[in-house]
Amino acid sequence: MAMLRTRLRREVSNYFFDNGDLTMDLQIAVEGLVFTNGIPIEGNHYVAPDGIHIWNILDHIVIYNIEGNWLTVEVVMPVI
Repeated sequence: MAMLRTRLRREVSNYFFDNGDLTMDLQIAVEGLVFTNGIPIEGNHYVAPDGIHIWNILDHIVIYNIEGNWLTVEVVMPVI
């Protein structure tokens, strides 16, 4: 299996850019998914029946999918 490549939806990229240092650890964790074939080693992770990954990490919900060698982060939102 080829190594995954990460793709961020525009809203996710903007969220990381706008929040800078406040979300740096989260961004590093998200980018690190490429080294674990998309399965996180920290936080709570679930795979929905339709293949969508839902990950609770660092007070955020991260929703992503994996198609081929692309890991696409669809949503990142803080847990309030």
